[in-house]
Amino acid sequence: MTLCFASCGDKSKNESNIPTEYCEELVKLAEEGNAEAQTRLGTFLLNGNGVTENVEEGVKWYQKAAEQGHAKALLSLGNCYLMGAGVPQDPQKGAELIRKAAEQGGAEEQATMSTLYEHGIGVPQDAKEAFNWCEKSAKQGFAKAQGVLGAMYVYGTGVAQNYEEGIKWLEKAIKQGDTSAKFQLGCLYSAGLGVPKDMEKSLILLNEAAKDGDREAQYLLGCGFKFGNEVVNMDMGKALSLFKMAAEQGQKDAQYEVGTAYEHGWGGVSIDYKEAAKWYNAAAEQGHKEAQMAIPRMRQYLNYFGN
Repeated sequence: MTLCFASCGDKSKNESNIPTEYCEELVKLAEEGNAEAQTRLGTFLLNGNGVTENVEEGVKWYQKAAEQGHAKALLSLGNCYLMGAGVPQDPQKGAELIRKAAEQGGAEEQATMSTLYEHGIGVPQDAKEAFNWCEKSAKQGFAKAQGVLGAMYVYGTGVAQNYEEGIKWLEKAIKQGDTSAKFQLGCLYSAGLGVPKDMEKSLILLNEAAKDGDREAQYLLGCGFKFGNEVVNMDMGKALSLFKMAAEQGQKDAQYEVGTAYEHGWGGVSIDYKEAAKWYNAAAEQGHKEAQMAIPRMRQYLNYFGN
């Protein structure tokens, strides 16, 4: 097998800066049948790390390792089938491979299986099964699963609602830095659900989640600054900045808010109907009703004002 290795000194070709010698040794081990090496090589080929990107070739190495029962290879190959990366898209086959991986007891694989059942991807949607797989993963200390498990208890998804148990798991996830758990617990403190209402604690958690890139936290904080509340003063500039962060990540309500800013000229920006239309369209494509209603108005403005 011939692979084109990226120069380890050229970060434009090799973001991970993986030494060429390591890649060559990896190929040697993979060709000798080492399942771990085959899996890593598959990942390198899919991502273009240290070697020229070749998705189809990467999938072939995943398949070789999966045939040996390697859990990470089964998970990665399953994800390829879910997305149609290097293979025809086949959610059922993807879910079957991921189940085989999860049954080996890996926390990440179990968490992925939970997600499939939660959303009905390749398997029938089943909240109870989603909870069961998530609980297995969370009990092994997987932070993402702990956060999701906490939310399941809080909202009664696949299990009886239990705020105390939910908050316990959210706090476990937060100790490991889980962003989504920070957002969830921040919302609980804001609403006083399962904990005494505490807007200052809520603000701290939401700020942390927003800085970590959580788009829902960014949107919620943006609303706080737009209207003001007990712990933050109204600041339209900060509100728009937060809405833009969330909007750029596809949060439809934030996209709508950015559209209103450019339509009416608030938050430190001038009226720009073309920019407003762009954001209204983005939100409308995701089913945002108010944004859909704004589009004909934007067309009229653009035809009349030319901007």
